[in-house]
Amino acid sequence: MTFCVLFIIFGATMGFLKVQSPIKIDEFSEIMQADYSISNFGHIPYGKRMVAQLFAPPVDMEKDKEFKLCEQPPFSMGLQFYQPSGDKWLIARRGGCPFTQKAINAQNMKAKLLIIVDNRDEKVESIMMADDGNGYQIDIPSILISKSDGEKILTYLSKSNQRYLIGSVEFKLNQTSNLTNVLFGFNIENKDTFRLINEFRPIYEELKGYLNFTIFYEVLRCLSCETGGWKTENQDCLGGGRYCQFDPNGVAFGTGSDVLKEQLRQTCIWKYNSELWWSYMNHFTKKCTKENEYDSCFEKFVKPDEFAAVESCIKSSYKSPVDSLKGENTILEEHFRLRYQSGIIFYPGVSINNVAYRGNIEALEIKEAICATYTDKPEACEEKLISFEPNRQMENSYFWLIVVVCTLSVLFILFIVFVYRRQMNNSMQKNIREQVSQQVNNYVRFYESRSEK
Repeated sequence: MTFCVLFIIFGATMGFLKVQSPIKIDEFSEIMQADYSISNFGHIPYGKRMVAQLFAPPVDMEKDKEFKLCEQPPFSMGLQFYQPSGDKWLIARRGGCPFTQKAINAQNMKAKLLIIVDNRDEKVESIMMADDGNGYQIDIPSILISKSDGEKILTYLSKSNQRYLIGSVEFKLNQTSNLTNVLFGFNIENKDTFRLINEFRPIYEELKGYLNFTIFYEVLRCLSCETGGWKTENQDCLGGGRYCQFDPNGVAFGTGSDVLKEQLRQTCIWKYNSELWWSYMNHFTKKCTKENEYDSCFEKFVKPDEFAAVESCIKSSYKSPVDSLKGENTILEEHFRLRYQSGIIFYPGVSINNVAYRGNIEALEIKEAICATYTDKPEACEEKLISFEPNRQMENSYFWLIVVVCTLSVLFILFIVFVYRRQMNNSMQKNIREQVSQQVNNYVRFYESRSEK
């Protein structure tokens, strides 16, 4: 059975990449404005503007004449690029290696941003530069521009490694005055879901008065089941194939339908009590490890009245009370709609003010993006100065430590003086004895010489 994975990518950014020559020349006489798509890896500085010198990769033309940047060039290439004269960007063609490999090489070369030129004529805003598993190594942003725009830039830059252009870009999100719409998409079979939930919880507590925060779960659909009138029975689906989910662990530990039922339950917990949902998700990731034990795991966690409220929500979400598991479900239908309208493709994922978030799925970076949407920033979004309050007890400890050190230093100096003076006295006495002995010897020799005469 084939599951349908539909999505529409809404613009992941607003604005343009602007490129111009540092001096007015006929070859690049106008400011270029290029549409772009943001990568799903790296740190995207939402709400900030970046400006830098744009270079073609300083590569060995015998090895990389197409500027694909699949290998990091040696430092000896492109000395102009390595001059310490401000931030640098690199531009490279698509193909030859994964997007992440190009970004890693650019980052290792100290570039602040990588521009990738598409290798076919298409609308780049609909292209997703996905993370192949190596995105965790990348901190710089990467963007994809069209083939026509990119080739114009590369044609100019490739004529000399001394040439560069000036690029500027601002990563904008839809602005709001005091309430930002934030949508989180989850898949409970993905462990990163629970890492993100755990890390984002304190941020949610800080900003919840300024958020319209909503959750949904990934729901797939059976491609062939609609033609059969949604009457197909499959262990990985509900609603006759309307709602499906992959079974990652095999029948022995449950099915895809068990995953769907749990996702439905978690949604009802959120609707009933969001605080209970946060606590349950923390419990779920530690205690509920097998799909066929989800029901008992939930029952052990909640109180009877909470259990009844959640079960009532689940029951009322089915449109038909008769044979409900084969009918339409309003919550799962809403999740399927959000699955392809939110622009979220990989899970966990985030949409902010109806724009799909791109970049590393890290709680602090998501907070930075959310804060970039406010025209009047909440206090939690303000950069805080680290205040230092003196510790009086520690100050007293330092005082007595200084006293002890000074006392020991004085005693040590006195000891050195005493030893020195004693050594000098011994030396002087020794010299006096030697001189007296010499004088006595001289006198004796003189006396003996007179006696002989």
